[in-house]
Amino acid sequence: MRIDSRELLAVGIFGCRSRLGDRVEMLLRRSRTFSPRMSKARTGFGMAILSGLLLAASLMPRWIAFAQQPARPSFEVASVRIDTTCSDGETEKFSPGRLTVTCIKLSSLIQAAYSRFADGKTGNGPHLTIAGSPEWMASARFDIAATASGESPMEEMFGPMLRSLLEERFRLKTHREARELPVYALTALKSGPRVKPWKESDCIPVDLKHANDPSPDFCGMSARMSGPHVTDEARGMTMTEIAERMLGNRLDRPVVDRTGLAGRFDAHLEFDRDSAETSGLSIFTAVQEQLGLKLTPAKGPVEILVIDHAEKADAN
Repeated sequence: MRIDSRELLAVGIFGCRSRLGDRVEMLLRRSRTFSPRMSKARTGFGMAILSGLLLAASLMPRWIAFAQQPARPSFEVASVRIDTTCSDGETEKFSPGRLTVTCIKLSSLIQAAYSRFADGKTGNGPHLTIAGSPEWMASARFDIAATASGESPMEEMFGPMLRSLLEERFRLKTHREARELPVYALTALKSGPRVKPWKESDCIPVDLKHANDPSPDFCGMSARMSGPHVTDEARGMTMTEIAERMLGNRLDRPVVDRTGLAGRFDAHLEFDRDSAETSGLSIFTAVQEQLGLKLTPAKGPVEILVIDHAEKADAN
């Protein structure tokens, strides 16, 4: 005796005496069709929804983390204008929550914001090699007066806040790369270095807690120029700082410290720019004779800050 499969379905699910089963059987007998197989369209639609839910679930922690990120530090009010006179030379003035710089190059601002004060906590970031600078960056100078909403410390203003200002007003876009480039390796002569070990009484290492003292005697570098003659003075600087800032700023390629000398030092260096033309003392000879160090051409990995885009800030 053959029993229709639709009847078996109704009875098997609800029982032979179930009123609900009778109703289902009645519906099935009225030429209603039932297929145990889902259509391909419905299967695809269901899989698409399931995939979307799984993707959303995987991205949810990132969305939450992004939403919880603190607001990027920035100045409440800032004025930027091109300085065409630079009558007083490059100057920097600051107090908690206020920053003023005059006659400054964009490259100097980038060094402060993206390197030296990049972490917003110290002023010890390494010197950066900048690539991709537009031509106007070599000569254009700017005055900036900026005020924060609170008494922000100097390191935060010269770091994250200045970085926000540069990206907003100068439309600055950058990325970092590690490149194998020509460098000068700084090493010590066999006769020994002639730099003087630093004494704590000589100067104060750059400590932003003393930044607003009446006349803080900070360690660091000073320079004097008379015609082609240059006098550089380093006080309480590490050998890496002497290599990167004191010497690297005077040469056509980065200087890498390979002396192995730890601690802080005082160094006095005198040389002539364009020594080949003036028959004066070159920086290479001066480094050997006066510092007991040597600059040797070499190659090495150098972190590069590449400028992808920059515009002159509008006067505002």
